[in-house]
Amino acid sequence: MGDEPQCPESHSNPRGARFCIVCGIALESVGAETTPAGLRKTSKSDWGDLSNEQLQAFENVGRRKSLNSRKLIAISAGVIVSALALGATVFFLSTSPVPEVTGQTVSAARVTLSDSGFILGEETNEFSDEIREGLVIRQDPNAGSRIGNGSEVNLVLSLGPPEVTVTFVHDGLRSIAYTDTDLNCDSYLAFFRAVYPDPVLQDESRQDLATGSWVQDVSNGTYTPCKMSVSFRDVPAGALEYRVAYDADDAENNRSSWIAGRDLEADGWTFSN
Repeated sequence: MGDEPQCPESHSNPRGARFCIVCGIALESVGAETTPAGLRKTSKSDWGDLSNEQLQAFENVGRRKSLNSRKLIAISAGVIVSALALGATVFFLSTSPVPEVTGQTVSAARVTLSDSGFILGEETNEFSDEIREGLVIRQDPNAGSRIGNGSEVNLVLSLGPPEVTVTFVHDGLRSIAYTDTDLNCDSYLAFFRAVYPDPVLQDESRQDLATGSWVQDVSNGTYTPCKMSVSFRDVPAGALEYRVAYDADDAENNRSSWIAGRDLEADGWTFSN
């Protein structure tokens, strides 16, 4: 009598069965003779006392289990693929690409974001030598990124050039420079013209020596600091120090620093006799 059929999972099966009735795997008899094609030969002695009908029934059970296992694998794979496809669809429908708003004003950026289903988030500021004041330097997330509909987009806004320089000159020669990082060129120059329309040059006794006029030396363009000068003519010589006062009625609070007369001469100033 041949050896018992062996199941790789060690399940017990009737003698002579070719499929495991538990897991559906084809059985192999230990020491069974095989054909060149790898097919197992069995003999009546391997089947014991089981009838052909009983063996066929057991074999049918094994085939059904094997078929069910393959179906289960196919169904599981289909479920996984469907889940992935559904997730991708949900992500696509619930997100949108962020529009490009760099270079826009805040109000324009707010409209652009709103039209695309987003809202304006945090606004921060930094100086820029390349982007004009008030325009968007950077955005977060970047343009083209897909994020949830209704999400916030944060903006970094330009404060313009890092310095605003106002230079006071006499007949085109520098006398003193004032630098400020808080005001932009337009507002700064407008402020000086409006509040101090008639700057005067004074000596150390606070005597008004000459009335000056504001002159804008260079264009207050987008990418360069603006400069403004105040020009004086017929300045009398002899004072030890000179200063520019923007408002003669409040000269102490609205004036430039004192400059020694010899320093002005060294810079090329010429004085009237």
